[in-house]
Amino acid sequence: MSDMIDFKKLRANANTVLQGDYPVVADKVTYKKTQTDKHMWTVNLKVTAGPYAGRVITHNMVLSPELDFAVKRFFREMEALGADEKFFDSNPSVDAISAQITGRHALATFKESEKEFRGEKREEVVQMMRLLSANLENPIEQEGDKARMPYGERFEVKFVREDGVWKVADTN
Repeated sequence: MSDMIDFKKLRANANTVLQGDYPVVADKVTYKKTQTDKHMWTVNLKVTAGPYAGRVITHNMVLSPELDFAVKRFFREMEALGADEKFFDSNPSVDAISAQITGRHALATFKESEKEFRGEKREEVVQMMRLLSANLENPIEQEGDKARMPYGERFEVKFVREDGVWKVADTN
């Protein structure tokens, strides 16, 4: 029967998390604005060699200008796909960016991130978020370019002002 689906094989492949370095090609690139009006390129990275050749990993590259670390990651990922500093110096259109990275080859590093949200770390993050949410009305104590907000019985968020902008320095 030609309509047979090998569910066992599909399930086995779906449960395999790629880890390590794999050669990829930016097989398809689409651009759109997110619901929060940010620029986003969705890149289908196709593994080109090894045991997972042909597997496609979808990766969203979102430009979030308000987050320095996100901007740094955006440009690092773009550079890996051939859109380097010189390219961006020309102030390209979103279509030109899509065209620049489509078909480009790169070496992608995949890390298993599921564990971070299933084990001990997940519980720590959930607990911290609960405590922070319950203490949002706590006063923030400011001293110069540093500030702190206690939450829970023994924790505090530390802030630092850089170039006139307050940033979270630590959530101990």
